[in-house]
Amino acid sequence: DAALAINPLNPDAWFALGYACLKTGQSQRALRALTRVTQQAPDHGEAWNNAAALWLELGRPDRAFSALAECVKHKRDSWQVWENYAQAALRAREFVHAARGLKQVLTLTSGGRLPIDTARGLVQELERLAGVTPAPDASADAPAAASGADVATSKDQGELQQEEEEDVDGGLGALILDLPGLSVSDGEQEEEAGTSKYAADLAAAEERSREGLRASVRALLKDGVNSPACVPELWGLLGRVYALDGQAEAAKEALLKQVRALAGISYKSDEA
Repeated sequence: DAALAINPLNPDAWFALGYACLKTGQSQRALRALTRVTQQAPDHGEAWNNAAALWLELGRPDRAFSALAECVKHKRDSWQVWENYAQAALRAREFVHAARGLKQVLTLTSGGRLPIDTARGLVQELERLAGVTPAPDASADAPAAASGADVATSKDQGELQQEEEEDVDGGLGALILDLPGLSVSDGEQEEEAGTSKYAADLAAAEERSREGLRASVRALLKDGVNSPACVPELWGLLGRVYALDGQAEAAKEALLKQVRALAGISYKSDEA
């Protein structure tokens, strides 16, 4: 503190203070100090990494992912940083980036490491995206325990609204339709067509995104089961991805290899 009081433009001193606060449990003070470091020395990878750890501790995976995205620019050869990047990306729901981080870990360790928890989280997300949406709770659609008076009031309001709509349909609506060259139905049809096209385009884009993520995870797992990092669960995860692809035979074979690996038979050298 005394050194910083004399010279506040000292990133090394700010980093030392941040690290000391981090080790003594002063999270907020440590984060402020590390933020000063990243402001004064944007290429300080350790400061970005430690700030990300604090953001995760504070329940802000989005901030942690942003910090690690800066960190990997300056520490591209550190598999530890890429592993942190993948974990933060998963928690921030940046799934494509999580797969990319795991791929870098596998590459930088020459196939010696693939964090299974993060890989499992990616497969679970793929399954969630492909799953059927649960039926909504009936209590969410209707108010609980409405009284008889409330029901009667709602009915009266509904009848009144219907009468008002009939008045409009027979009055102003008729006048509009009588005007030459003006068609309300044509405008409505064009609006509905535009809305339908937008919904179709959005659905197609979401499907492409899901397919791209599934392809990235599939490629990652295939590399994983053919590397020294292979553990039985990796075969199981690959089998689950094959099942999502509709490749029943490939899924069956991968799951069989998981069972055999669990029984003590090594299939690490088998091609996926």
